[in-house]
Amino acid sequence: MTTPAKLRQHVRYVNSADGTRIAWAEAGTGPLVVKAANWLTHLEYEWESPVWKHWLQFFSAHSRFVRYDERGCGMSEWQAGKLSLDAWTADLEAVADAAGRRRRSRSSASRRALPPASSTRSIIPSVSRR
Repeated sequence: MTTPAKLRQHVRYVNSADGTRIAWAEAGTGPLVVKAANWLTHLEYEWESPVWKHWLQFFSAHSRFVRYDERGCGMSEWQAGKLSLDAWTADLEAVADAAGRRRRSRSSASRRALPPASSTRSIIPSVSRR
């Protein structure tokens, strides 16, 4: 478990299947938890946000917490390709692959439950269930 005072996020970039540049961040150690993007994210602003900070610290203190800015938002490419379920699913899979684990838990907020559900169908054997 990582103590909140020592938590730091590390921002990286990955290209999605259509070439769109997606910004993603990780913090903490332990089992990998990938949070699907929600609307209007910004990795650096959220890290200090009074709305999100307590959630980010909690998950990062108990896991290797990975999240990303959706295409067209935050630190990801603003001139993104198409906005569709397939594109959002490809973004989630690109980030999860870049994070480097075959088995992962997924977290989602808002309308972003669809890409994890869609992605899970194609990789059922690698998703941990708790």
